[in-house]
Amino acid sequence: MNLRRRLLLFSGPVLALAVTYTYQAHQTNSMKLSAIKAANAALAARAIPSAVGVFIGGTSGLGEAALKKFVVLSVKPRVYFCGRNTAAATRITTALHALNPRAEVHFLPATDLSSLHQSATIAHQIAAAEPKINLLVLSQGYASFGGHNPTADGIEKKLAVSVYSRLLFIRLLLPSLTRAAAEDVALGGRAMSIYAPGDEGRIDEADLAMSDPASFSLARAAQQGTAMNSAALAHLAEVHPEVGWLHVFPGFVAATGYMRETPWWGRAMMGVAGVAATAPEDAGEGLAWLGTDEKWKTGLGLVDWRGGDRDTRTGQTAWWGRVTGAGGWWREGLGRVVWEGVAAKTEEVLRGKGVEG
Repeated sequence: MNLRRRLLLFSGPVLALAVTYTYQAHQTNSMKLSAIKAANAALAARAIPSAVGVFIGGTSGLGEAALKKFVVLSVKPRVYFCGRNTAAATRITTALHALNPRAEVHFLPATDLSSLHQSATIAHQIAAAEPKINLLVLSQGYASFGGHNPTADGIEKKLAVSVYSRLLFIRLLLPSLTRAAAEDVALGGRAMSIYAPGDEGRIDEADLAMSDPASFSLARAAQQGTAMNSAALAHLAEVHPEVGWLHVFPGFVAATGYMRETPWWGRAMMGVAGVAATAPEDAGEGLAWLGTDEKWKTGLGLVDWRGGDRDTRTGQTAWWGRVTGAGGWWREGLGRVVWEGVAAKTEEVLRGKGVEG
């Protein structure tokens, strides 16, 4: 198909979806932006002595925006952020120190978070340094209009980044999260995966890694990755209810880093949708609020960035009209299947590389 024609065909629906989501978000979200900002300001005024935050995928877009809001919410925070862009990391570090001169900032370079070996190495570094973590934010992603693209680990790349890497960070940093939950009365410990709750699809339990190209499509990869995030966090909320488990839909947000691997026509398409996009700074306020407010300190939240409900497990209707949940993607016990299946594949890969998983 001619690229110009492809752009025209896709840009209209994408813009329509963006406008529809933006309208509905303003109608249904439980918190207005002004109230979120007020809550964040009130927390900062409490002068909590310190907080520890870890931001994986923090050198652009949502991760960066959330990091900048988090760093001003305590007196002397300690933050770790991870990404590919070292030039951006230098700029962000300078900005963080300008926002809070007492902040302790650590950048951990990562060239490829689709690699389980690299993800494990970084997670072990953080775990060794931090016995308690108040907030773990996972926003690493890979957006492409290309076809099936397995990694060297045998996992479809989109799922390797958005599911396998994220759940590996959670598993290796879980002791630090649970200790913060037990000992830090003010903030507790919570993990936040920024992806797309509300847009889940059926999970192929026989091929969680989507290694079979015959089962692959862009839509199925996105829906399965979304459902695996929701299911795994639902399971974790059952076995570790003292921790906050958040799967957050940011909506259409301008200037995210997801589109690096996307051809020009795909970036142009998202540029059209940008007329209805949320500013990263606003989404960052919401993410920081979710990551620190008492309401989300424990249990499960499948929400948008303002706390609006996006839990479709019981047959609710997704924002664009698709009915999911009961009779659809969800069943009892699915979260355990996903969590244990991803862990088994991850351990197999890491054992082969002589790395502790």
